[in-house]
Amino acid sequence: MNIKTKNLNHYLTRPISENLVELLKTDIEKNGYYDLSPLIVGKKDDEYVVLCGNHRLKAANALNLKELPCTVIDADEDKWLKLAIRDNEINKTLKQDDLFDWLFRIETLRDEGSTQAEIGKRIGWSREAVRDYTAILDKIGATILNFARAHQIGRAPEDGANAPFNFTEGLLRSILPLTTGQQMSMVQRLIKGKDKKGHKYNKSDFKKEAAQLKKYNTLVDNGIADVESRIFGDILEKATKAIIDKFIKPEYLNESKKGELGEKALQLIQAFVDEYEKTQNIKIFTQDIANITEKEVENESVDVIITDPPYPKEYIETFNDLGMLAERVLKPGGSLVCLVGQSYIPAYIEHLSKHLDYYWVIGVFMPGGQSVQIWNKKVNAFWKPALWFTKGKRSESSAWISDAFQTKTNNNDKKHHHWGQSEQLMSELVERVTIVGDTVFDPFLGGGTTGVVCNNLNRKFIGSDISQEIVTKALKRIHGK
Repeated sequence: MNIKTKNLNHYLTRPISENLVELLKTDIEKNGYYDLSPLIVGKKDDEYVVLCGNHRLKAANALNLKELPCTVIDADEDKWLKLAIRDNEINKTLKQDDLFDWLFRIETLRDEGSTQAEIGKRIGWSREAVRDYTAILDKIGATILNFARAHQIGRAPEDGANAPFNFTEGLLRSILPLTTGQQMSMVQRLIKGKDKKGHKYNKSDFKKEAAQLKKYNTLVDNGIADVESRIFGDILEKATKAIIDKFIKPEYLNESKKGELGEKALQLIQAFVDEYEKTQNIKIFTQDIANITEKEVENESVDVIITDPPYPKEYIETFNDLGMLAERVLKPGGSLVCLVGQSYIPAYIEHLSKHLDYYWVIGVFMPGGQSVQIWNKKVNAFWKPALWFTKGKRSESSAWISDAFQTKTNNNDKKHHHWGQSEQLMSELVERVTIVGDTVFDPFLGGGTTGVVCNNLNRKFIGSDISQEIVTKALKRIHGK
């Protein structure tokens, strides 16, 4: 039946191609309208909706044609989209559906609130296929997609100003993990057919570069995460720039399988860490106390170890590791001051005495309502001993000290670590057994309180812990970040 054009409404399953509309207008003006190719129309109430032939409808409206031949189908509205897509495929229209037509349909349906499963049902696809196209919409910006669309085969201007290229879902999916700048640069080179040096650049090169850049991005992310946990300020900015600039080089990429930091990458990062530690007099690292070597802490390089190890029974053997470490890293006459609980003092002393000389006990009184309840002894503990050992004879020039002090009421500090001590407590210990410029080592870093105190009191500080997460948080706290 013929239907007046003013009563026909567009049902767009893909964007209108203005180039195709112009071709149709020229053909109609020259040869007249082709009556044997009716529009496929759906009817809803008194409204006619063009399912197939929207380009022809727009050309006819531009030429002021009053009516057009149509075939009105008897189908429910929820089937219109699938019918329109199928008709385009069967009739081999002047413009075949491409990647961007499908992206348009899926984006339109998603904007209407349809789920991936619902979209798949309406267009006759699997949910997985819809998911892959949705990923392109989500991870490749509109600017890049519009640029690629303008160069797609069948969409380029007739004057040939833009060389046409066939973009597919699989091709674009290969660049999904990349940054926007990387994606645009690669798409531009693919269209141009030349790489940055002017050499031939094709789909195979495109996919290889995508895989290489994915590895590079992971390598950079891992490198920056590493330095951000160990460096701050201007040196961090310098290290970050070096990582971004250098990790793209083959010597860094080739030694990395899946973006993990290889030997050269670690050497580069360590150089900046060393530079930073020299300016800050602070060194923090991650290591189990039993595995700390000369690489982390040199022999006889530490004046005093001030630490707060875990107290429970299962950690008693750790005090032997602590004694061995102290014997190696302390300078002759250096001290180990170790906060402990009261339950296993004889065992702690036994282990530490294998390696160091017992010197004294400092009593830390901690008044208030937050006493530790020792249930098996039925004791509320309001004080804490700090065992003091030395490596050989303590210097005769060392100052006299008081062997007891009291912290403020309820001055426990557990917000940085569940075994943490207050800054006041650690300050009292540091000031009693060290002098300005001394190197203090805490191999049970925890919340970093000892490091904070040493930083404030102009002591050099080395800290370590078995947990990278704890080390990162402590380092930021020490630097006031």
